[in-house]
Amino acid sequence: MAIFCGCGGTGANANTGKLSGALTFKDTRALLLMYRVADDGTENKIAESDFVNGVLPQTFVDGKLNASDPSKRWYLVKRIDEWSNDIADPNTEQLGDGNNRITSLGNRVINAMLYNPQESYTRNLDKLSCRSLAYYAVDSCGTLGGEWIEGSTDFSPIPIADDTFYARAIYANQAQKGKVMIQFENDRSFSDTDFDIVPDGAIGSGNDYIIKSAISLTNMNVAISKITPTGFRATLTAEAGNFNKSIKGSGWVASDFALYNNTTDASVVITSATETATGTGVYDCAIPSMTVADNLTLSGAVTGAVLTKAPFELVSTSFDIP
Repeated sequence: MAIFCGCGGTGANANTGKLSGALTFKDTRALLLMYRVADDGTENKIAESDFVNGVLPQTFVDGKLNASDPSKRWYLVKRIDEWSNDIADPNTEQLGDGNNRITSLGNRVINAMLYNPQESYTRNLDKLSCRSLAYYAVDSCGTLGGEWIEGSTDFSPIPIADDTFYARAIYANQAQKGKVMIQFENDRSFSDTDFDIVPDGAIGSGNDYIIKSAISLTNMNVAISKITPTGFRATLTAEAGNFNKSIKGSGWVASDFALYNNTTDASVVITSATETATGTGVYDCAIPSMTVADNLTLSGAVTGAVLTKAPFELVSTSFDIP
């Protein structure tokens, strides 16, 4: 249930004039999902200080999409084909005079439908459901919709009610296309009166950047084999494609990888990473000599706070030196 504030609280007079030049939010075509609070305790939001000359830089947006810290990352869900945000009727109590008094507002339920994604797309969406989430809505012009409380210097994402977010696949048949449906409810702490926008012209390079050009990360899985004290083989396969037609992680170099020795608590420099044949995604990696039974973790390199090989994130994998 949403909070019902009755008379709207105290403050300025309730004048109802409209500004003819004010921009409005249009049809929702994408979501930027994120954790409400990062692991270090900071809130995920856009601050007024993040803007440069009134524009949110493209480097800021890309830095959020490709953040090496998953708890500070924006998870972009693009190409929403259907969107509904129905709100239930208010809850009421009928008193002795026969009038129905509003006691609380109904919940706003969001349904987003994506046509023809892989059914397995729901896998990572479901992983997000384990956290307290929030979102910015993105319309067909690339405008961001979120929460701005008057007087605040922050433009915050809309909070999602805990335990309401889920995704499911709808399989194709003769009468319908295959779809993925995402459903959740806005948290009751959010008031529709605090919904506001950041216009597309104030985001990145403009021209519908988030809708047309921005790319969300894809997992790059890695299998480790042929392990010796001085090297190993890494086979990279993207978490996309099909069972017998996988997408290979081709074109990586040694500096795209990060290796850590968990036993000695030290970084290890990969001296070379040679793709066995162009396009295979199979790399023979050479390293300084390790000690038998050392435990190592291979992951993607990070430049600043951004993944070096974006839009791919190498899924961290640990292995022991035989």
